[in-house]
Amino acid sequence: MKEKKHLTTLFSQIKFYQNKTPPLELLKASVDTNSYFFQLLKEKTIYYFESGDLKNVINDFPPPRNFRVTGNRVEFYRHTWQEIDSLNNFDEVLFSKGMNAVVPHEVLQIRLEGKFNVVHTEVIHGELSNVSGIEEMSRNIARLKEKLKKMGDEGQKIIISHTHPSIDIILIDGQYYSYLFGGLSEKDLNIGQSIFQLNCIPTTIEAISPNKWKYTVHFTK
Repeated sequence: MKEKKHLTTLFSQIKFYQNKTPPLELLKASVDTNSYFFQLLKEKTIYYFESGDLKNVINDFPPPRNFRVTGNRVEFYRHTWQEIDSLNNFDEVLFSKGMNAVVPHEVLQIRLEGKFNVVHTEVIHGELSNVSGIEEMSRNIARLKEKLKKMGDEGQKIIISHTHPSIDIILIDGQYYSYLFGGLSEKDLNIGQSIFQLNCIPTTIEAISPNKWKYTVHFTK
């Protein structure tokens, strides 16, 4: 309780756009309060928003060059164009597994879709900003393939879902805006490409954001 009160006091020094404040545990996971970055935050206004607000944000603020909207589709560019999708029930549950722990951290789960069945791994727990690698994933995918085979099925699509504990925000400093979005990292994308090449099965990699959306990239060729 003392720590929560301490954090509340610290973050009361920060201005939030339209007084929309993210949950305290997200702030705790996202910002080292002893860092130079935290001192910078205190001089700016933070705009925190969730999935349903994203299109309004792009329309209301100076449009960043690394976003594009086509119909109902929103994409973000980091190393490649990444789709931004709303979370489904599976994503919500997976994200809670990492955030409800004593120390928020990344978690990962792999699903293998067959013609008639879907199988998945147990939730794999990692560190604050790292979880699993290609070797461990490959072993898990091999087990899932065997499981489908025993069911008289075969893998048609691999989905690798993992969480990012840090929030995505816009920093407002007078007339200047900085979009601090995570998205899938280069390491994430390399893993997705490698898993696809190793298995020759369409592969999707997803990063679930606390802002209630996920970044998605598909590997099919």
